[in-house]
Amino acid sequence: MSFSSACRALSFVGLVGALSGGVLAGAGASADVAGMKTIDLPLLLDLPGDLAPVRYTPGALDRSAAVQARFELLAKEFGKSGFRATAMVVYVLSPEDWKTAGLATPYGFPHPLALDAVAVPAWAEEKVVATYRGFLGGELPLPRGTPILATQAEAGALVVVDLLTQLEVSRQLAQRAGLGGDQPWIAPLVWHLVARLAWDKFEPGKMPEIAAILDRLAANRPAGPGLPLSAWRQDLPVVDRWWFDARFLRGADQMALEKSSGSLWRMLSRAIEKKEPLTEALLVKEFPGLAAWKTASFAAEE
Repeated sequence: MSFSSACRALSFVGLVGALSGGVLAGAGASADVAGMKTIDLPLLLDLPGDLAPVRYTPGALDRSAAVQARFELLAKEFGKSGFRATAMVVYVLSPEDWKTAGLATPYGFPHPLALDAVAVPAWAEEKVVATYRGFLGGELPLPRGTPILATQAEAGALVVVDLLTQLEVSRQLAQRAGLGGDQPWIAPLVWHLVARLAWDKFEPGKMPEIAAILDRLAANRPAGPGLPLSAWRQDLPVVDRWWFDARFLRGADQMALEKSSGSLWRMLSRAIEKKEPLTEALLVKEFPGLAAWKTASFAAEE
């Protein structure tokens, strides 16, 4: 089975790690004093950071600095919710270190470790480029600027990796803060809202490109009737997860259109403090467009 075919066959939990704690095995995985899963490889180098320190494979400093800048900004922006979390660790690993660490996620995809760390590829090797070309049904997105120590195709594959990682880190931050609601779909909608607010702040004007990438990933789901909103769950096959991601992104977009970023952060802050928990009734009241979004985006409930 090819790398691409194997990825398509895996469930989302198998592909990007268990949502609650990651999937680790082998000598490279260990438990630190707090009992959280870490990657303990002696040759990894350190890039200190306030909110997103990085441990990286030698030779991946440029990639590590770019990844760190992204997630320092995301974590800082999330601080507007009033939630003050300890730093998260980002591991930037070569294929060899990824294998040594025993990560179950195929190389080329973000791998979460508990709710305070994530591993990402240090570079996009040829089969990673081919896999994302397959998933996107054509050409890779163009990277901004001139790629450093990478071809344009390799840098384009990493654009998709970083998009998926931004959603994963937003999920980690939201779950650590206890953000969710009285319906299962509220949690992923909030994760997308957190990612959207950060993109709007630090990468203005990029949302159409991001939406287009998720739409192309979502197109891997076989043609047919859509899924009802109640079908969302954490262990969906990856192509179904991407289908939902493309729609949750539109829901977060609707919320961002109806309220200012300051209002949205205040709403999340009240939810974290449990002064005003997120409920379906509250969201539909505060964001009238969500009712139409639900109807237009998902199949009718049976």
